[in-house]
Amino acid sequence: MEHKRIVYYSDAEADDFAGTHIHTRSVGADFPFARNTFLWNLVSFLVYYIVAFPIVFLTAKLFLGVKFENRKVLRTLRKTGYVLYGNHTQALDAYIPAVAAFPKKAYIIAGPDAVSIPGLSQIVMMLGAIPIPTEFAGMRKFSEAVSLRLKQ
Repeated sequence: MEHKRIVYYSDAEADDFAGTHIHTRSVGADFPFARNTFLWNLVSFLVYYIVAFPIVFLTAKLFLGVKFENRKVLRTLRKTGYVLYGNHTQALDAYIPAVAAFPKKAYIIAGPDAVSIPGLSQIVMMLGAIPIPTEFAGMRKFSEAVSLRLKQ
């Protein structure tokens, strides 16, 4: 006899549909959306291109079978900023835009959960995450960070 698991949700905004059980931290006006010091940029470069990108590239090609059609269009935009839209639906596909944008660094608009795991939030930020503010007061700095990254 097969048993079906039934899950009841009571609050569409607060319930954890992903099953990650992350306690979302507040992302407000005091959050450092875009750090830009020499040391931060150096460590970020090493983490992104030397550690993470090879793993993401191999995962995308070998496990997910990712292929890009007409990628040469992105090459014509190398000297400008551009926005890629990708719907993140699996645990392994959050950084697929990095493969599409290579050699440019991809900055990813992320939910506040992405920077809510203690100890990992700095690494996630180095990998290009820009979290959406949980407080209206953070919108100005968030918008400035997105504009800065587009210019870069």
